This record gives sequence, C-alpha cells and structure tokens, in this order.
Amino acid sequence: MPLDLWQASYSPEGTKGSVKEGGTKRRQYIAQLVEKAGGKLHAMYFALGEHDVVGIVEFPDHSTTLSMSVAVNGAGAVRLHSTPC
Repeated sequence: MPLDLWQASYSPEGTKGSVKEGGTKRRQYIAQLVEKAGGKLHAMYFALGEHDVVGIVEFPDHSTTLSMSVAVNGAGAVRLHSTPC
C-alpha cells in the first residue's frame, strides 16, 4: 500500500477545535478517520512553522488518498497537502 506524507495547517476554526479537544483526542479522531477509509496512520506530529501537523499515512491506493484529501480539505478545519512517499 502506498505511503503519503501529510502536511496540514489549521484554519482559525480548526485551531480552536484543537485547543478545545486537545492533541490526543485530535490524533485519535484522525486515526479513526484514516482506518475507516481502509488506511493506517503510521505517525503524526504537531509542528511549528508553515505546517501545524505532519504525518505518515498509508492507504490501499491513490484514489483513496485523493478521496480522503478532498474530504478533509472540504471540511474546512485544515488545509491538507498530501505527497506520495
């Protein structure tokens, strides 16, 4: 299964949600979201700088990766960039 590097930047609303819920709950939510799509969250780190979150994810195929990226970006809480590894 292909691996992807995720780089995400929170919108103001996403930042508020992350502060309210805490990082652990946010990570659990993302892991569940990835697993529901048939993937696996290998790593996730909160970061400083251009991106607020970086992670390594694995999905069954590139179309699932694309679908997940479109869904996450459509929600508006983060701006997600997905790069094949």
